[in-house]
Amino acid sequence: MSKIENKEKETLEQMNRVEQETLFNLGRVTCDLEVLKEQKKMVIGRISEIQTKRQAYINELQEKYGEGELNLDTGEFTSTK
Repeated sequence: MSKIENKEKETLEQMNRVEQETLFNLGRVTCDLEVLKEQKKMVIGRISEIQTKRQAYINELQEKYGEGELNLDTGEFTSTK
């Protein structure tokens, strides 16, 4: 039976370590992606909630002032009717 040289053995061991570290990192990144996906869902839900509340408030303002244009910088409302 033949034996490989120590340098060859060390090279293969180093390659195995690098592969194991890379696989570990892939697992960590995969977990991080799942966490980020959940966070993204939460943020999108929050945006949707904010948009719904804003639209409800706009509807209230339209009932009070009628349809028109509002300049948020000045607070001036111009009726379109």
